[in-house]
Amino acid sequence: MRTSRALGRALRLGVATLCAVAGTAVVTNPAQATNPRQPTLGGLVPIGWLSTDSRTPRSAITTGDARVGAWLDEQGRKHLSKSYFAFDISNFRTATVFSARAVFPEVAANDCAKRRQTEVWELVPHDHTTSWADQPQELNILPSVKNTQCLASITYDATDAVKRAIRRGDKTITLAVRIAEDQQGNVAFGRTYSSWRQSVGVEYNTPPNTPTGLGLQQTYPAACPDYVSGSAVTFTASTSDPDGHQGYRAARWAFWPVDRPAQRVEQVYEGSGTVLGTVPQGLLVSGTRLAVAVRDEDGYTASAWTAPCVFTYDNQAPAVAPGVSSTVYPEGADWSGGENVPGEFVFTAGGVDDVVSYQYEGSGVRGSVAANGLGGSATITVTPEFWGFQYLDVTGVDRAGNRSPTRHYTYMVRPTSPTFENRGVKAGEPTTFTLTARQPGAVSATYRLENGPETTVPLDANGTAPMTVTVPTLQPVLRELVVWTTDASGHRSRTIRSTLFVDQALPQVEVTPVDAEAGAERVIGFTAARADVVSFSYRVKSSFPYDEFVAVPAVDGKATAKVTPAFGGYYEVEAYSTLASGERTGATTTQFYVTSPAPTVTSAEYPENATSGAPGQPGAFRMSLPGAMDFVIVFEGRYYYPQADADGAATVELTPTNPGPTSVSVTAMLATWEQSPTKEYAFTVGNGS
Repeated sequence: MRTSRALGRALRLGVATLCAVAGTAVVTNPAQATNPRQPTLGGLVPIGWLSTDSRTPRSAITTGDARVGAWLDEQGRKHLSKSYFAFDISNFRTATVFSARAVFPEVAANDCAKRRQTEVWELVPHDHTTSWADQPQELNILPSVKNTQCLASITYDATDAVKRAIRRGDKTITLAVRIAEDQQGNVAFGRTYSSWRQSVGVEYNTPPNTPTGLGLQQTYPAACPDYVSGSAVTFTASTSDPDGHQGYRAARWAFWPVDRPAQRVEQVYEGSGTVLGTVPQGLLVSGTRLAVAVRDEDGYTASAWTAPCVFTYDNQAPAVAPGVSSTVYPEGADWSGGENVPGEFVFTAGGVDDVVSYQYEGSGVRGSVAANGLGGSATITVTPEFWGFQYLDVTGVDRAGNRSPTRHYTYMVRPTSPTFENRGVKAGEPTTFTLTARQPGAVSATYRLENGPETTVPLDANGTAPMTVTVPTLQPVLRELVVWTTDASGHRSRTIRSTLFVDQALPQVEVTPVDAEAGAERVIGFTAARADVVSFSYRVKSSFPYDEFVAVPAVDGKATAKVTPAFGGYYEVEAYSTLASGERTGATTTQFYVTSPAPTVTSAEYPENATSGAPGQPGAFRMSLPGAMDFVIVFEGRYYYPQADADGAATVELTPTNPGPTSVSVTAMLATWEQSPTKEYAFTVGNGS
């Protein structure tokens, strides 16, 4: 009963808010909008339904399927029923409806041999709760499409019914499904319909929305300026359509002189979303007040016009460059002002009466400043960071954005930052520098090491002062010294940041003898650069991976270590010192060279300097050399490249082809990337007798 009353209220008020089945909005099919003359298709499903029953004349049925006509219950009693379906048409109140087709799917027929007698009626809006006893008035029967199948989805033309409901201002339309009056009581003609698969397909069109965001394309975001310039003036706007059309859309632009509306020019550009319109060249006369508006068109209807954007077209740029002056930094002076000394620069329009701002760019500065009135002046403050030649380019800009010729202004900035002779420092030892001031009237100097405490010292009559700096540790290698001077008024010079190199106290490393063969012992001597060195750490580098560092204690700032290179090539010794504080010094590297012997070659079948074997008789030749990675073998004009094993040895089988004296040339490629001397292994091949 609750659902029946809700549907009754929908029938009475035309409001689809209380219903037995949740409603759905219009669903747009983009494929239906690809043709300029093809409308949008919206599919509606019922927002509520009910059936009435002559056996329960004051109640409604809202469950199961929808019965119409006569039917028998399980006790054989006869019932008469009608069914009602409400659809929400509020989305079409501002649309043009072209067609509406209602589809009612059948799920059962009492007798398929009987010709279908189902009718669908448009109802008069009903102000009572719908029941068999209180039925709404049936106004017009809907034409149907002939269908002879027993069970089918039958289509009815609801176009006129939907249009009439929209004209009445109804938000919903309710359709009654019944059996024809003359067969209403005949059980054979009764039918059952789905209670939820009904639909109304509506072909319609809604006018596009009024475009938004009308403005000049050259501005960001797009806006409507009072003055516009340029050889081409293009406006932009955003368009949208409630129907979501993907097909034909066009923007109609209108341009006209404000005082001559009869000269209005309209242009149409196909497109949607962000649209562009360009003012006709014939209207672009400097000094003319123009208006522009736009509307959206979809092939059926058009939106409202936007409010016009009204502007003055001005294409006359200021003819005179701005005036530029400064008392602190006058043009042409040898030296003026100074680093970190602010100075005002005054810009004037040079008699141009519509300059509204000035754009400037120069040494370390760039920006725009508004004039103090139309054709007025402006002032900026520049504080140079560096001394020397400086410049300032200034351009006047009028209301339309036209730019004047550029004034190029030059000046010289006096150096004010102090100077001192930078040199290396030793960690833990005070180092004194002499500072010389360049700031006019400087009375003191202030300095600090990186972010440490500041120290201020007075300047003598010559403008100099001592700076004593103590770097506490060896690391980091580079430290920053920050220095500036101050005059009697408290104004500071430009700050300088100078990099100090910290002496890394590298140990002295000497290898003796410098040149020797592999297997010979070498002595590495270490000498400290500081008295507080407690040990030396070193490693000998020949090939990857490098050896680990080995520490040796320092005695009176000295130490030695011994090393015996196993194979030839260049070696590098890397060493650093460790202080009593635990800090490491920088590392020293030095090289020495180890002479490699030639590889050793042996063969049981073909002993060296002997006659043996015969042509075609193979022999195994074994070669070895500590540190060998590969061997290069040349025998009878052919090359062989055996890889050495972990012991630096390899074996290769060679077969002589001719009797008589011959030799095998063997060269080793070492792990130090060096090449050993070549071993010529000579022997004589017998004749096999």
